Amino acid sequence: MSKFREALEDCGLEDMGFISPSFTWSNKMEGNYMIIKRIYRSFCNREWRGMFPHFSVRHIDFWSSDHIPLVLEFSAGAQIIPLTRKGRRLFFEECWTDDRECKGIVNSMGKGPVGSDVVDDILNKIENCGKILKSWNIKKRRELRKDIKAKREALANACKDDITYSWKVVNILAASLDEALDYEERYWKQRAKMDWLKNVDRNSRFFHSKASARKTRNKIKGLLDDKEVWKESNEEIEMITGHYFSNIFNSSRPTQHSTSKVLE
Repeated sequence: MSKFREALEDCGLEDMGFISPSFTWSNKMEGNYMIIKRIYRSFCNREWRGMFPHFSVRHIDFWSSDHIPLVLEFSAGAQIIPLTRKGRRLFFEECWTDDRECKGIVNSMGKGPVGSDVVDDILNKIENCGKILKSWNIKKRRELRKDIKAKREALANACKDDITYSWKVVNILAASLDEALDYEERYWKQRAKMDWLKNVDRNSRFFHSKASARKTRNKIKGLLDDKEVWKESNEEIEMITGHYFSNIFNSSRPTQHSTSKVLE
């Protein structure tokens, strides 16, 4: 270790500290057999610390491994501008299939008398069910985020105290968090159109980035009009699209003679 410390001094590197828990590895044993160590550390020089004075190194929550990852967070000074959200179509989520609340909504909307116009009545029920599911999903997503945050904090607190640390408690909290993360993972997995998951970690940000990238690819940024002029505004794109399809489905009123020649 003395050689390692000398190398740090020669390079002008300093320990960046950490935010709990105080260890980065555990043998996952209980009682007197438990061993916990801080075997991973992060370092920086004074120049870097001067460029990024607001930073933190976190030992992030873990439960699937005996090693705890380190996350470095620092302020880059970038300003994030919130985007306004437009109304969206309803998409049935695969994660709803196991949700009792969703099944209850669908079953309740399917009940009731049917009017004289059966088809129209069914369409109205489907439309109303979609509206209720859309509102329910917004509330569900909000509650899920709060639930995940609370469970993460509970798990972090369980890992924080080295004296009362217990793998039994951690495993119970981890199983509960896993269930909530699995629901969120399936939500973003459907949007990303991914049928596989590379690693066992619940990485919703990975799926979110894939879904966002697909949304960007699918967006129409502009169209050429009849005069080969590039148009990008929503009104111009709608006008070009409407004009194009109107011309496709309009009849040129061909004569019977010309029609007969085509058929021949």
